[in-house]
Amino acid sequence: MTRVGVKWIDIVSDGGGWSTLSEALEYHPLTVETQGWLIHENEDFIIIVSTLSPPLDDEEPSVGGIHAIPRGCIIRINEMAYKQS
Repeated sequence: MTRVGVKWIDIVSDGGGWSTLSEALEYHPLTVETQGWLIHENEDFIIIVSTLSPPLDDEEPSVGGIHAIPRGCIIRINEMAYKQS
């Protein structure tokens, strides 16, 4: 697994409440940055996780903070240095 930083464009939503038309026109997608381990990628999307636990016994690792990010939303992906303890 590779440690990465991803800059991408995220959806912004009001959570389903009522707003005026003028208020709705103030919404814009948000540029965000997420760091984590790249666990999967294909031509459509990537999956990164922000938390990784080593496997216990013969089980696979546990992960948390899962992000599946569509390629069309990604601005850039940078590989990050990581020193494993």
